[in-house]
Amino acid sequence: MLSRFNILFDYKGHKMYLEPNSRNKGDFFVNSSGLDVQLDKSMKKVLIHQVIEGSQGEKAGIKLNDELLAIDGKSVAEMTLIDVEDILRTPGKTVELTISSGGTERNVSIELKKLL
Repeated sequence: MLSRFNILFDYKGHKMYLEPNSRNKGDFFVNSSGLDVQLDKSMKKVLIHQVIEGSQGEKAGIKLNDELLAIDGKSVAEMTLIDVEDILRTPGKTVELTISSGGTERNVSIELKKLL
């Protein structure tokens, strides 16, 4: 969000000024799946850290601590966490997610929609 502003610090006056820049215009894209993802302690698995109530992820039955295995058939092990987040950020797109929940794998299709 801060990339949308030029920031000026007035240390003496204890103030911060935000001036809108060229990135301030246009849509503000955030996660469009309603799923917040994070790496597990081993840094090898992508886990569902949060499911936003009423989101597409919740409607698909995805739960907290489910493991995300693949997106559109591509293993998330071949992606960075930022890649995964970028894919889940694009509204208007439908993605096929492979999820492991309690050792059971399943595929769910989610239409990504703006949350804001």
